[in-house]
Amino acid sequence: MTTKSAMGVVCLVALGLGAVACVAGPEGGDAETAGERDGAIKGAVPADAYPEAVLIDMMKNGQVIGACSGALIAPRFVLTAAHCVRHQSMFRVTSPALGEAAIADLAAPYDAYENGELVDPASHDVGLLRLATPLDLPSYPSLGDKPLANGKRVVNVGRIEDGEISFDAMFASKPVKVRGAADIGFPYAYRATEKIESGDSGGPDFVVGSGPHVIAAVNSGSGGGIELLARVDLVRDWIVDWMGKHAAGGASGASTGGAPCAHDLCDAGEKLDPACDLCAGIVCESDAFCCASQWDQQCVLEASIFCGACGG
Repeated sequence: MTTKSAMGVVCLVALGLGAVACVAGPEGGDAETAGERDGAIKGAVPADAYPEAVLIDMMKNGQVIGACSGALIAPRFVLTAAHCVRHQSMFRVTSPALGEAAIADLAAPYDAYENGELVDPASHDVGLLRLATPLDLPSYPSLGDKPLANGKRVVNVGRIEDGEISFDAMFASKPVKVRGAADIGFPYAYRATEKIESGDSGGPDFVVGSGPHVIAAVNSGSGGGIELLARVDLVRDWIVDWMGKHAAGGASGASTGGAPCAHDLCDAGEKLDPACDLCAGIVCESDAFCCASQWDQQCVLEASIFCGACGG
């Protein structure tokens, strides 16, 4: 169940994955936490301030067999932990903010993970889901594009409150300070005082004090008094590329070999061909107006939020 580090025991925290823990679904059953716990997310509050936070249920034969958390980063794309999407084939994603759910039709971890229930120091624990139908929010978070300074604060968001799993709500922790985890053997993660537990895996970690919400990491593992948060900035290019290649069933934004864009993505102007640029495809998957009518200032903003273009 554990892997040793300088700080102690660190385990995966996704419910229902391997032997880590299990959940019978909303009708009943116990959730056994893995590793040494600290009662987190302790003193959490409803995550109403983070409408992009979603519940992820792993499904089989119509039943919930596992639970993770995640965040909508575009209408049809969900950011989560890689260990939440490996070895699973069906996912239901529920947005408490919208009161709606959608089935994911495609999943991808960033890299290989073959270490059982252990947090793998050599793995970037970041994964993505594509939804068969969109979950439309007024806006979406941006992705961190640089490392956080030691002592920077984040808010953990997940579906567990003081040991109780929720199937209709998300919860936010009080701000916690993070620092790099390379010195304890996890070069692709941050570490903090433990605030997460089983089922919070994949939940977003938002930078405190950012204007538009910025996701710096996703919940990866916990135990022995610390938590590990998988850094998003290290795999940001892969996230943007994967979204572009798989937008609109793999057509929109998948090609960069066609005609050049009619103008720069950071300038308002005439509508753009979604195939002229990966980011244009991603924006138009979210906001069809940008490629059907006009690339206005809202489209420029979305290019910044989704792709980090225009100084975003």
